[in-house]
Amino acid sequence: MNMSKHHYRYFNNEDDVIKLWNPILELIKNHFVCNVYGVWDNIDNKWFDDCPIVVQFNVGFLCVNVQNENDLSLGWNDIDLNEKPYWFDVRDDEKIIKELNWKEDLIWKKYDELGIMTDKKIRSVQIISDRYGLRGIAFHTEDNSLIVENAGDCIIVKFA
Repeated sequence: MNMSKHHYRYFNNEDDVIKLWNPILELIKNHFVCNVYGVWDNIDNKWFDDCPIVVQFNVGFLCVNVQNENDLSLGWNDIDLNEKPYWFDVRDDEKIIKELNWKEDLIWKKYDELGIMTDKKIRSVQIISDRYGLRGIAFHTEDNSLIVENAGDCIIVKFA
């Protein structure tokens, strides 16, 4: 399932990601992080970690999505944060899955705790991989790093 009508292409090989996404990854360098967004579950009052993470730069929005334990997908300006998040079943011609009763309780929300990354210039972008496949992506600034990482078919965001 996906959070947008964009057909994500999942990779588990770093060279394939670089081949397709290098122009966008290069564009991000020397630009600034504006915000980081995730999907918030209003009923449980917690982050919904099965959804993509959207990193807003001053040049556009990069969506980071994971699947299984070793697959990574990226999207560029493909999610409208003003629209309520909905699941689309990519196997059924992107029909909204109406029987998922929790979907109405989700909203896009800014990760306030990652505010330390706001207005930081990206010096480099790193695809994170291990022997099993792709683990995530890191955006390095002069002082620290914003890391969006696969945690076994869910996604975590942290900075180091």
